[in-house]
Amino acid sequence: TGEFSKLNDYNYSSKQYYLYEKPDNVSFELNPITKTLSCVMSSLLRNTKRSYIKISSSNTGVDDEGNKWSSSGSCFAISTDGYFATNFHVVKKAKKLDITLFQGSEKKTYSAKTILKDVSNDIAIIKIEDSTFKAFDSIPYSLGDVKNVGEKVFTIGYPKFNVMGSNIKYSEGNISAMTGLKDDIRYYQISVPVTHGNSGGPLFTYNGLIVGITSTIYRGDQTENVAYAIKSFYLNGLIRMMSSKEPEVVTNKTNGKEYKEGDVVNLYQKYIGLIKVINEDK
Repeated sequence: TGEFSKLNDYNYSSKQYYLYEKPDNVSFELNPITKTLSCVMSSLLRNTKRSYIKISSSNTGVDDEGNKWSSSGSCFAISTDGYFATNFHVVKKAKKLDITLFQGSEKKTYSAKTILKDVSNDIAIIKIEDSTFKAFDSIPYSLGDVKNVGEKVFTIGYPKFNVMGSNIKYSEGNISAMTGLKDDIRYYQISVPVTHGNSGGPLFTYNGLIVGITSTIYRGDQTENVAYAIKSFYLNGLIRMMSSKEPEVVTNKTNGKEYKEGDVVNLYQKYIGLIKVINEDK
């Protein structure tokens, strides 16, 4: 199914898909007690009731100052002086943009703005513009790629932090395919468990390479949740448009050391930011 369109307080419409048949626009009725949307199918599955229930809250909330924010995501530092990379869709409608960095028990929030964007590849570069921000001493990773299906990868970020909490979250998996949906060469398909709020976070290997940006979750009638990451090659291209001086994430070379699962969060977490966005249309 696609998204639901509200017709009135108790009725919604949604395009429904059936095996071997064209999709139909179907009307659903809201049960205000159970908060479910239901209809009786009139096509291949005749006299079968289809129901949907919202099982997670929206990725919105209120910041420490009481400001309502519209969405959130993750980002990662690409230079010592406050440049970060994320997905374009995270900051697309941003009227106000903040990056929160967690350094041990200390949490600091900084104002930021979008510097460059690559809409077609869903990448954006944002920069902290706050006099209280202190530059990092160094960047402990660099951009790279993976060579084979099955390679182990992980992401660090802030999925649905308004529900799951503000502590950084680590998820591990593998490269499932070297291409994305419909063999899109810009993406890796990954088995890393991700959800809303992971968008814009880094996809790491255990030897210090960021090989992608966790970008997309696909949900379809014939698949479970399938995750994709935009390859770092496309971020590298956008970075090279910034200035004649490339950020450290491009010029760094890894030492080839293989880090253990228990070490990587402590090693990288202070470079991974939580993005909170107030949209223009709010």
